Amino acid sequence: MHKNKEDNVVRIGHNANEISKDSYEKLAKKSKEIMRHAEGMLYYIRTRFDEAFTKYEHSNPHNRKLKDFEIHEKRDQAKEYCYSLSSELRDEIKSLENGVLKYGIDIKDPKDDVATGVEDIDE
Repeated sequence: MHKNKEDNVVRIGHNANEISKDSYEKLAKKSKEIMRHAEGMLYYIRTRFDEAFTKYEHSNPHNRKLKDFEIHEKRDQAKEYCYSLSSELRDEIKSLENGVLKYGIDIKDPKDDVATGVEDIDE
């Protein structure tokens, strides 16, 4: 049983704290899931802004030209998803900060309290 306990522990650097492999795997999977979600959202946002800028569906000049109201709708969709992604990421950061705070680890950064600048997209 002692051998199994040693196999299930990951040592990080010279740190005396130990994390179980299960916890480490869970953390890594969640981080990967968040990054994949953010990547997908960024692709969607970029596509909508490109369509609004080029005034063509899928930014392809061989497709039909978008009407004025569709151009504004594409831009609004991109902004909405940008705000949504930003909000989701802020929530994940707060959740992570509060989760590790239980173990006496404070990863809060004063820069996190400052506005991210996402609100400036309108300008």
